[in-house]
Amino acid sequence: MTPIISIEGEEFTGKTTIITPGLAEDFKKRGYEVLVSREPGGTSEGEALRQEIFKKMKEGIGPFEQAQLFTRARKIHIDQVIKPFIENHDHAKKLIILDRYLDSTRVYQGLEGSLDMEIIFKLEQDFGINNFLPAATLILYIPSENFENILRQRQIQAHGERKDETTFHNETIETYVNRGKHYMTLPQIAQSNNEIRPFISINSDQPPKELVASSIKALNKALPHLFDI
Repeated sequence: MTPIISIEGEEFTGKTTIITPGLAEDFKKRGYEVLVSREPGGTSEGEALRQEIFKKMKEGIGPFEQAQLFTRARKIHIDQVIKPFIENHDHAKKLIILDRYLDSTRVYQGLEGSLDMEIIFKLEQDFGINNFLPAATLILYIPSENFENILRQRQIQAHGERKDETTFHNETIETYVNRGKHYMTLPQIAQSNNEIRPFISINSDQPPKELVASSIKALNKALPHLFDI
């Protein structure tokens, strides 16, 4: 099956602006046909649902309804974007890079929203998400030392560029710190669901080129077969 690399982590760690395009460029140079997409979104239907989700979140819907909506959006994304890319056999070397995926729901609605993880696992099973698990997941984090200064600098930069700000982009330092800790528990959560897949933690407090290079080096170690082709 075409490998999926998911990019996870709290806000302002460089997932969208640095790592996703950086990895895509590197693998294209290695001869891969690369699909880059984001969640929720990726299609006109998915983008419309994305706006609906964040509108409802601002209105105060609970974590279970949030998880349902995000998982529904994920199913649409798989059916309309991921599966067609996988099933098109016009290129021997293919790779999928996703800016957020199922682990975001486990963090935001599960650990942060206190929704039982078994409920999230059941949603994933009901919608067939567990048939499309990542080959590897990168978790970008901001180190605890100087966390607030780094975060504030990136918030200032992002607010000048971001056009689709969500409810998660204007929160307290404590919320961001706790969320970062939640992300670091994802390997244990996956293991509890009998998933065997590598999680790679990457310090995002690096210049863009070094951040991409660190990620490539870590992926080479975790998935050497992708680099041997």
